[in-house]
Amino acid sequence: MKLKLKNEVYEYRYLFTSSYDFPLLHPCPYSESEKREMNERLATDEIKEGMERFKGKNMDVISLVSICSEKEYTTLGLYLFELYSNGVFEKKLFFSIIANNKNKRIALDYLQKAYQKSSDTLETVI
Repeated sequence: MKLKLKNEVYEYRYLFTSSYDFPLLHPCPYSESEKREMNERLATDEIKEGMERFKGKNMDVISLVSICSEKEYTTLGLYLFELYSNGVFEKKLFFSIIANNKNKRIALDYLQKAYQKSSDTLETVI
């Protein structure tokens, strides 16, 4: 039996939890240091695949931001710039995140990733 949520966006929230809480289907035991790195790669791959599915379904990213804002800690902002915006700063998206979000960390993480790619990003925002 498969659980079907009324709002399908909730199905993607798990992707942006902390690395300690990330639910891998087939994790490697942490007994060896390289296994930890392997689990981190597996988690990153799952996040990439999930974001591709999310974008492929043309789902509302601001709904995802809102849902992820319900948690105190989320990694969504760290991945939005790279995976959703394809490494290009989207001013409209950034201001929509700020306007529709209780957890400002998402907007700050998005801006941080954009700034790491190009320090000119701050001039665009200001």
